[in-house]
Amino acid sequence: MLKVVWRVAGPLRRAIAARFDQHLDRHLQSWSDRIEHAQADQRHASAEMQLVADALVRELVRLQSQVQRLQEAVESTLVDRDDARREATITRRRVA
Repeated sequence: MLKVVWRVAGPLRRAIAARFDQHLDRHLQSWSDRIEHAQADQRHASAEMQLVADALVRELVRLQSQVQRLQEAVESTLVDRDDARREATITRRRVA
């Protein structure tokens, strides 16, 4: 009895299985497209982050160089000021 029902239901089973396969294929393709899109976005974001990091490093190097020059200028000014004070002190002692 079950064999007869199974055979009679064959065309219906095949139609349902085919529709289920089509439905599953559509959803799998949709998910595949979403994953590919997300991966492309991730690659783009990664490239942008690399550009930002490179620019940040360049700016840091520039600022470090500028700070170094300023520090040298301040030290030079302090040395010149100390030399001027010493000369003034020596001159005052000679005059006195």
